[in-house]
Amino acid sequence: MISPDTNFLATCSADKTVKIWTLEDEKEYKLNKTLYGHHKWVWDCAFSCDSQLLVTCSSDCVAKIWNIESGEVIRNFTGHTRGINCLTLNDRSL
Repeated sequence: MISPDTNFLATCSADKTVKIWTLEDEKEYKLNKTLYGHHKWVWDCAFSCDSQLLVTCSSDCVAKIWNIESGEVIRNFTGHTRGINCLTLNDRSL
């Protein structure tokens, strides 16, 4: 998933992590940080419209909002009884 400002690329993985890549030049991304916190496969992610937040979902039944700059979890969403395998975010009106 490429951020709206095109400065970041986020990749989700079966290794329970999300990697944030930073655009180094017009053609290449460099690993910036790895987000740890999910306990199972991370299936999907979406950037906020200002590219400052990332929402992720996982087989661990939790969705998380992350601060891209700090790499910290801002909020956990729990309540699903099965894994979450996709999400979407529309925060343009916030």
